[in-house]
Amino acid sequence: MKTRREIIIETSKAYTTRNRSVIGLSCAYKDPDGNKCAVGRCLEGNSHFFHERNNCKSIVLFEDGIETELKEEYRGHCIDFWQQLQRLHDGSAYWSYAGITKKGEEYVQSLLDTWGEK
Repeated sequence: MKTRREIIIETSKAYTTRNRSVIGLSCAYKDPDGNKCAVGRCLEGNSHFFHERNNCKSIVLFEDGIETELKEEYRGHCIDFWQQLQRLHDGSAYWSYAGITKKGEEYVQSLLDTWGEK
């Protein structure tokens, strides 16, 4: 199982403004180009989160069912962690064409301070 620290760092290195999963003004678990959000990239390929009716819904709506939707290596973390990780993906100010911005790095540090195991 991946630690929260590993997931945070992995997520911080995964995105630019070109590959975030955004449909219109909303973030999505998976966009038409196949890009996935912070939670989406950790989900099993057949997850019901990817279905159109669920694709842009908040992660907190799925609190009771997220564990079985995640790939095995991402299981074991609470919904609050996933919600805050998703905020990293969703914040457009955190990303540039080159990758994470200074503001994004600051948010990553706050995530690590809160969730990263020492």
